[in-house]
Amino acid sequence: SYATGGAGGTGAAKGSASATAIAASTAINGNSQAYSSANGSSANALAQSSGVGHGTIHSTATANGASGQAVALSTASSGSGQSVSASATTPVGSTANSQTYANFGGSYWGLPGASAQTNGETFSYVNGSPSAATVSGLLSGHAAVSSGLAGSTVIGSGVMGATYGNDSAAGTTHVFSASATFDYDYTGQHSVSLGFLGSNAFGGGFDSLNFTVSNNASVLYSHTFATLVEASSFFNNTTLNLGSFAGGMHLVINYDLTASAPKGMNFSYVVATAPVPEPETWALLLAGLGVMGAVRRRMAARQAV
Repeated sequence: SYATGGAGGTGAAKGSASATAIAASTAINGNSQAYSSANGSSANALAQSSGVGHGTIHSTATANGASGQAVALSTASSGSGQSVSASATTPVGSTANSQTYANFGGSYWGLPGASAQTNGETFSYVNGSPSAATVSGLLSGHAAVSSGLAGSTVIGSGVMGATYGNDSAAGTTHVFSASATFDYDYTGQHSVSLGFLGSNAFGGGFDSLNFTVSNNASVLYSHTFATLVEASSFFNNTTLNLGSFAGGMHLVINYDLTASAPKGMNFSYVVATAPVPEPETWALLLAGLGVMGAVRRRMAARQAV
């Protein structure tokens, strides 16, 4: 989809432009790609893609103007009620570009260089239900994350980030927003954790960076980073325990980067869950351990006679 704002005559500024592209695939592992571009004084572009399984589900939105935004959205479903989504929003201050990818059960994306805009000024790539081989590759070389997630199952992964590009209006402060959403159905109580696998940055990273995680509209974690040193430490080979929940999970990871000069930062992560034993289960387990202990004591007493 492409839109250009009309000119008001020779030398006159272009008018507003709005472009929307929607692509959807219902075939298992089918491809779905949406491209949207808007060019005007006020330019708004929306690209939205959706699909099932691990086909190429990709959106690119580009907007060129003095104001507006470029928004990309991608959603991949399992075909059985579970889904993952990615979103990226870049404010228009010249040329704005946003990109998203999503898949379910497919490959994962490596961490791109922070200054390279081939992935868009703002981007989010998300993968649902990665295979055992994929998880092994993700966690390789991240001993602290592997240890922190012991006993949990990795149910998703992704990369996200933002870059204030050289084509942005110099000196203008912009907020670049990326997010990832994981919708899974569960029975009973489960814990949820994030594992951070690394980050890249350039130009000081950001003026400020807000990171928020919520589940079913309830905020589980929120922090605003003021320095690159603090953020780099947080996003490199660490885990974040987000507590437990009952029933369905609607986990949303939000990333808002504020900058007023060429700089940027991105990071990679995994999402993991684990069942939490019910109180009755704990009681039975403790009772069983008590019986076993009593039996062992009796056997030891008989052997001592």
